[in-house]
Amino acid sequence: YLDKASRQTRDHRDEIRGYGQELLEWARELGERERTSLAQYARVAANAVLTTLFIVIILGVISVTLIVRQVARPLRDLSNQLDAVADGSITEMTPNSNDEEIQSVVMHFNDMLARTRSQQTRLRKHEKAAALGVLASGVAHELNNPLSNISTSVQLLQESTDDSEKELRDQWMTHIDQETERARRIVRRLLDSVRQPKLQVQKCEYPALIESSVALVTGQLPESVRVHIVNAPDRRMYVDGERMKQVFINLVKNAANAGAQNIWINASVTTWAGMGNAITGEMHGETCQINQPGPVLRVDISDDGPGIADDHLAQIFDPFFTTQTGHDGIGLGLYLVKEIISEHDACIAVDNRSEGGAQFTIGIPLPNEEETE
Repeated sequence: YLDKASRQTRDHRDEIRGYGQELLEWARELGERERTSLAQYARVAANAVLTTLFIVIILGVISVTLIVRQVARPLRDLSNQLDAVADGSITEMTPNSNDEEIQSVVMHFNDMLARTRSQQTRLRKHEKAAALGVLASGVAHELNNPLSNISTSVQLLQESTDDSEKELRDQWMTHIDQETERARRIVRRLLDSVRQPKLQVQKCEYPALIESSVALVTGQLPESVRVHIVNAPDRRMYVDGERMKQVFINLVKNAANAGAQNIWINASVTTWAGMGNAITGEMHGETCQINQPGPVLRVDISDDGPGIADDHLAQIFDPFFTTQTGHDGIGLGLYLVKEIISEHDACIAVDNRSEGGAQFTIGIPLPNEEETE
């Protein structure tokens, strides 16, 4: 009985051991399948991540391209147009995008420009009305003196009946003639100041222009006054020759009337930037040109006179401002100079020289040397 039980026990143990071995093999096989499945899932997940990352990169590139095309580039174009508007090369902006916000900005900006131009036009009208008031008061003031002198001389002539006073009557008649001529000159200058003839722009060579201007003014100066042409670069200009001659003649005569004995005219070719950096005095005309590129003819007209009082520098180009007491001192010569300079898109500045005397500096835009007629 014991042997039988022992054999049964061994049989059960072997059977259990067999079941355990099968269970171990099954567990090992199940683990291997799980590892294989996990590896496949990991590869799938990695591929999904790489695919997603690639898609995100592509979408990012597309988004950046769209942003640049739809936003950055139109904004850069708008910035360039704003610079052009500020420089005066264009008068309004054009929409360069289909974006409604950008089109709205451009539309409102153009509307603002139109309102600004309208306000500037009204302001110019008010300025013209004020200038007419100044002109009327100047006419009344300047013509009052010669007319009063003429009236006094006529009354003296009417009261004089003695033939022995013929010499005195001749003197009064001469006085009347002189005062009449003075009034005529005043009226002519006033007309020149309000007329705005169309510029007859033509090709001019600077040396010939300045030499003819000096030749014309030399006969009107005292013999003690000398005009020296220091340097005259051989450059072409496009200006109204007759009106530009008037500029040089008026400046030379102004220096002589102020008491100068020597007047120097020195010209050089520079740039607007160099022109602006060299000027420290009062500047008038198209001063915005200082920010433009391109060559410029700088003409310095200096003298050895007494100079200009500091409190007069800001008024020197005002109409009817004069420090002269002679018959020709009606204060329109330098005003006409400023107007002619502005018509040519040029600028003029005045300052006192450190060594004494005054200096007027003119900047005239030049065509590029390679530019053809």
